[in-house]
Amino acid sequence: MNKKFKDCKWEVGEKFGRWIIVGPVKINDAILRPYMMCKCECGDEKIIRKYDLFSGASTRCKGCYDKASK
Repeated sequence: MNKKFKDCKWEVGEKFGRWIIVGPVKINDAILRPYMMCKCECGDEKIIRKYDLFSGASTRCKGCYDKASK
């Protein structure tokens, strides 16, 4: 992970695609990656890696993705 990503700031309520950040979540994974609790515009909630939000790898929940791909 590069220094530029580590310095990325976020705020509760900030949007990334259809995701809205609810807050940070502590998860004990082997690499100690930061995770965020997020809520999709449709109301679905999910824990997502911070990197996936900032990189654009995750922009919406599976339900919204399935609806958009039909």
